[in-house]
Amino acid sequence: MLVVDPLKRITVPEIIKHPFFTTNLPRYLTPLPPPPESVLRTLSALIGPPKQLDFEMIDGLGKIEEDVVEKLAELLEGVTVDHVWACLRRDDSTQGNAVKVAYLLLRDEGRLRKDLATFAEAERGGGYSRVDEPTTVYGGFDPLSGGFPSQEVV
Repeated sequence: MLVVDPLKRITVPEIIKHPFFTTNLPRYLTPLPPPPESVLRTLSALIGPPKQLDFEMIDGLGKIEEDVVEKLAELLEGVTVDHVWACLRRDDSTQGNAVKVAYLLLRDEGRLRKDLATFAEAERGGGYSRVDEPTTVYGGFDPLSGGFPSQEVV
């Protein structure tokens, strides 16, 4: 029945529990499942503290490879590893600095050597052997002779 006094009216939780809303209810009117708060609490217990990275990321350079930093310090006279790190971390805006450029060149050279070594190893193993003879395309059409094999070209 309709109750004029709002304090005496039925509440939303009571409406949801009423048999009118619990039996033979169309699917689109079924109440939503309970909020996932309890599930989230359980999942957060499974997640551990964040791991400390064992490398450094620098804007514009990406992941810094320590072996490249050490090699760069060896190649530059009077430059220590700490000095190279300081130059890499320094914000030089768009101009950059010579140490960053040298680092990038040395890093790219090392990556290129690794790629070439991988290529050479695959070639020795037969991975990149002689390419098969070209096959005809377009249903037998031979572009060099200008016709199909069964046709005579005048």
